[in-house]
Amino acid sequence: MNTVNGFLHVRNAYVGALFLAALSILSLSFPMTYIGVSVKAGFPARAVGIAEICALIAASFLPTFTKPHFNKAELKAPPTRRAIHSIFTALVIISPCLPAITWYLRIKWSELGYQLPGIIGFLGTPIILGSLSMLALLLAGRAASIVIPTLVFSTIVVTQHLFPAGITAQLFATAKNWHSSWLLVSALFIITLLVSYPLASIPYQQQR
Repeated sequence: MNTVNGFLHVRNAYVGALFLAALSILSLSFPMTYIGVSVKAGFPARAVGIAEICALIAASFLPTFTKPHFNKAELKAPPTRRAIHSIFTALVIISPCLPAITWYLRIKWSELGYQLPGIIGFLGTPIILGSLSMLALLLAGRAASIVIPTLVFSTIVVTQHLFPAGITAQLFATAKNWHSSWLLVSALFIITLLVSYPLASIPYQQQR
């Protein structure tokens, strides 16, 4: 038990869990909150709901919160310990899905009468953002880890607004037909884990 607690402390898991719980409660408490994004007059605004906002925040900050807090000795750890770190890293990557799932269940079980598409098609975007944030943290550091998901998500939102039938609308969830390119999601997810394993999930800049 001490070993498990030590590992969770090293990965700052408790802080990450509290942060994730706070975002989930936020999406649960204000399910109808959204921001309309419109950059060109005459085009329908792209609604960014609380679920997407909370998922973006989680993806941007959780990798930084949960990066290993130890010295370079962990780089000499046996393969099993590296694998455990990679498993935890995988959980961090997919954890931004939780606020989205919480929001979905809140709407689905409410008396508002909304007919929602299946949740699976909605979850690709949080996983993509989590993978990008983690990969950026490992290779480029904290600042890139926080900024890149926001830039990517902003690009997706703006292009979906300008080109409703464009490539980003075909790859990621849209208002009436939620879907994700799981080939792209899986590829980026696996690449991130392959990068994390030899690094023992320690950002490259932290090892120098």
